[in-house]
Amino acid sequence: MNRMMVLLAAMLMVVGFSGMAHASLSVVGEGTINGGTTDYQLIYDSAQNITWFDYTAPRTTWQNQENWALGLTVNVSGQNITGWSLPTTVDNAASSNYPPNPTSSQMAYLYYTDLGNTTSSGLANTGPFKNLKANVYWSGTEYSGDPGNAWYFFADYGIQGVNVEGNYYDGLAVLPGNIATEYGTPTPIPGTVLLFGSGLAGLVGIKRRLG
Repeated sequence: MNRMMVLLAAMLMVVGFSGMAHASLSVVGEGTINGGTTDYQLIYDSAQNITWFDYTAPRTTWQNQENWALGLTVNVSGQNITGWSLPTTVDNAASSNYPPNPTSSQMAYLYYTDLGNTTSSGLANTGPFKNLKANVYWSGTEYSGDPGNAWYFFADYGIQGVNVEGNYYDGLAVLPGNIATEYGTPTPIPGTVLLFGSGLAGLVGIKRRLG
């Protein structure tokens, strides 16, 4: 009995720690791009109340990335969901401070607060993301102080700044709100729940063998 209690306590600690890490990020579904066949995760960010599409668009100019995000259609369980955009940045000179304030952009918040990365760690933590890269991502916000420039976020070092829109950077799309509740998409069972369930089943088996 004591051995069973130790096993159960260990399982509860694993589940507890898993729930604590990246608590504001949760996978709420999967979708394909414009009728494609590859599924990509939909990750709800409860702290920012946005849904991230876990797909990195190949490097191109700011205008091309802007057009890609705004024209993106994600098919989720037969529903074609539009309304996507590139992540936003506060258009203020202070947003280029290093390290940037996490509230200065959606990417900065994701990097520093949601995922818990630091300036020295680089993109060590990606949480539930499978396709987030340590590359430079365009923001959907243009820089008002110098036309023809836009904000970017370098996910390898947590750097945020402004550069010419003709540069080739990656793209990441976001949608306001929780896609699972806004569109009624099915939510997959979290891995921690499956882990806990399988662990309970194992404990039942142990108890039966011990009589």
